[in-house]
Amino acid sequence: MIRRARRQRGLSQEALAFKVGLHPTNLSKLERAHFTPNSALLLALMRELKLGPTALLPILGGVPDRRAAVEIELATLASTLTDEGLEIALEQVKALERLGKTGVKHRSAGGSRGKK
Repeated sequence: MIRRARRQRGLSQEALAFKVGLHPTNLSKLERAHFTPNSALLLALMRELKLGPTALLPILGGVPDRRAAVEIELATLASTLTDEGLEIALEQVKALERLGKTGVKHRSAGGSRGKK
């Protein structure tokens, strides 16, 4: 998948590796499925190869678990935001984290709030 997309874009392994911050040897391993990328590397590859957010999921063995899918979607959305929008999103995530630490749970479908 990566090799094909890289070649379609006319990129050498060295050029793509440089663009995504990876050693060419590791890119070669990735193309041969001997290396599993983290979510940051997946996002960088998707950007450079102009692939959709689910195009590289087969590298991870198909459909990721729910958390991984959400992280990929969040990273994809974050990459489209302006600097200001990204800062606002970060503050919102931090607020959610603070709520989680205080034990306040999100609203249920019925709209009630409470602690579990």
